[in-house]
Amino acid sequence: MVSEGVMFFKAMKDTYGIEPQMRHYGCMVDMYGRAGLFEEAEAFLRGMPVEAEGPIWGSLLQACKVHGNGEMSEWIKEQLSNRENVGVGTLALLSNLYASSERWDDANKVRRRMRGIGLKKIAGCSWIELEMATKQKLDLDLCAA
Repeated sequence: MVSEGVMFFKAMKDTYGIEPQMRHYGCMVDMYGRAGLFEEAEAFLRGMPVEAEGPIWGSLLQACKVHGNGEMSEWIKEQLSNRENVGVGTLALLSNLYASSERWDDANKVRRRMRGIGLKKIAGCSWIELEMATKQKLDLDLCAA
């Protein structure tokens, strides 16, 4: 359904006069990445009128991991090295991508960069609400320590 996604993106501006925002650009890059269309994703990123934010790079990195595209992950690494506003999640994903490929030196370089600029990945949390047989609710805080 990539062609439909492209059609809707183009219609936003051309037909409806809606100026795309960062989240729209992110959806397009994510769509290309999930479909394994890395050349299209790169061309789209290069043609964006704004600089891509960290989550967009993270989305593409995740697609690289799923599709095993090491060449694109290297290009993304180069792009991230030139940016200062890259989030901890994106850098952690890059480090984990290297680690899963047993590229320990590269993974450690990314982790050192994270430490050098004071970034630390915070453990995720989830809330689960259970309704007990006695009609009481029990909230569980499931945080990784």
